[in-house]
Amino acid sequence: MTIGAPRQNGDWGQPEMAQRWVVKAHIDDNVCEPCSENNGKTYRNRADAYADYPNGRGYKKCVGAQYGNTCRCKVIKRGRRGGSSNNVKRDLASLIAKAQALTAGASARNLVAMRPDNAPPFAAMQDFRAEGNTLYLYDAIGGWDGTKAIDVAQALSGMTGPVDLHINSPGGIIFEGAAMYNAIRAYTGGPVTSWVDGYAASAASFVMLAASPYDAAADTGGVRMADNAFAMVHDGMGLAMGTADDMRDVADLLDMLSDSIAGIYAARTGGTVDEWRGIMTDGDTWFSAQAALDAKLCDLVVGQTGMPGVPTEPDEPEPANKLDISMFQPTARTAPDKIDPTFDIEGLRNALKGAFSR
Repeated sequence: MTIGAPRQNGDWGQPEMAQRWVVKAHIDDNVCEPCSENNGKTYRNRADAYADYPNGRGYKKCVGAQYGNTCRCKVIKRGRRGGSSNNVKRDLASLIAKAQALTAGASARNLVAMRPDNAPPFAAMQDFRAEGNTLYLYDAIGGWDGTKAIDVAQALSGMTGPVDLHINSPGGIIFEGAAMYNAIRAYTGGPVTSWVDGYAASAASFVMLAASPYDAAADTGGVRMADNAFAMVHDGMGLAMGTADDMRDVADLLDMLSDSIAGIYAARTGGTVDEWRGIMTDGDTWFSAQAALDAKLCDLVVGQTGMPGVPTEPDEPEPANKLDISMFQPTARTAPDKIDPTFDIEGLRNALKGAFSR
């Protein structure tokens, strides 16, 4: 998912660099050795930084804190001048408006996520279709050439009853994906069931979670993945141009958007925002159908019986007129002492004389 221009030559570079965190220690005669040594240390993401500095302040291995003193160390986003990442003085609302305006004209189909080598082949992206009460999101999301949230909202407005949402999408623009997610969740005509037919990557991975809760008794709702389908999650991406403050603003915006997306994953799976941000900041994280089931990103795996979460057909009852072959089972017999004299042995010999001649 992205808020910026499409990648060039299949590479986004290293956008996560803007999200690294750095330790700031108050250096004076009273600083302890561990805190002094940690001054300037960087972390790849907030989850890792907060593991050593709970809530952003106080090193968990501070010697002074072990004796009742207050640790004066903290972690801040690298490049921000003072304060924590929550001390955002810039106008993010205007930045969001600018980002939305820029991405509206971007080519969503150029934002295709990199797929794992063992992913099954799939047809070239077509478009968005609505047939009866079935939606087909076989396209990128947003931009001038992808499926827009308004397409989904308008299709849903003409439907009543249960809806099936089939997905084979690389994702696309965060804002459009968020609007699409909310449009699906707002549907009140009946339960919505998501079906991942190929892959649900990036923004599509949270759009699929707009499905209604899974109702096993009614067999409605939930997220269902084909046994050879995939899902992919990662942090929001984007490109920025301007001053250092402009870059920091974009980093803050990406963090805010990624936190929001992590909240969707956490709400559906029962995890926490920090746990999902840890997964997202590791880059493109691909889930097979079984891995998605284990992570609670989906409710059922479809297409291969015998797998956990895959409904199997009930055993068919035995027919009432089933043939009883017990009568044909061999039984012990005693060889006769002599051949029945009524049997015409000589006749049999004469009949076989010609049968084996050449």
